[in-house]
Amino acid sequence: MKLSKQLFVVISFLAMIGIYSCSTKLYLSGDKERVELNNILIIKNPNSYKMGLGKCPKYEYVDRYVRDTIPAKRPIADLLSKELLKYGIESKIIETIPEDYNSKTQTIISYKDYWTNDFKNYMHILVMTIKTNSKEFKIISEGNTKGFHNYPNPEKQIPIMIKKIIESQEITVHNTPL
Repeated sequence: MKLSKQLFVVISFLAMIGIYSCSTKLYLSGDKERVELNNILIIKNPNSYKMGLGKCPKYEYVDRYVRDTIPAKRPIADLLSKELLKYGIESKIIETIPEDYNSKTQTIISYKDYWTNDFKNYMHILVMTIKTNSKEFKIISEGNTKGFHNYPNPEKQIPIMIKKIIESQEITVHNTPL
């Protein structure tokens, strides 16, 4: 009897780990040749996107559930820049794409963050779009769509997302001083 109780606790714990997970997906669009990131410019998004209470859609459908556009909840551009710097990669935070933007020599990172409520606010989805040399790819952090979660937020997810970019076999990051 005692062994079955312990086994039940272990199985329950493992199930909870799976239920509360937050996945990070890297979507590369276009052909699979290597993408090079140079002169990284991060566009600061002044807005966050708020979904209805307890809404946890998949990334593909998230825009259908947005109820409000609100002032940015967290300094995501700053967090992205600081995380890149941990890898020795400099970036510059900007408000809009500059008129002299050159896709062959510069990389643009933009993002959208989607929030919902449970007992408190949490970030259900963060989408980073990276444009360089006429290529675009997305990296997406998506909370559990069943409504169970560990209250994902940018401070938890951005390090995972940046690490996935750095470790990707299809992406080369060059640190060009800005």
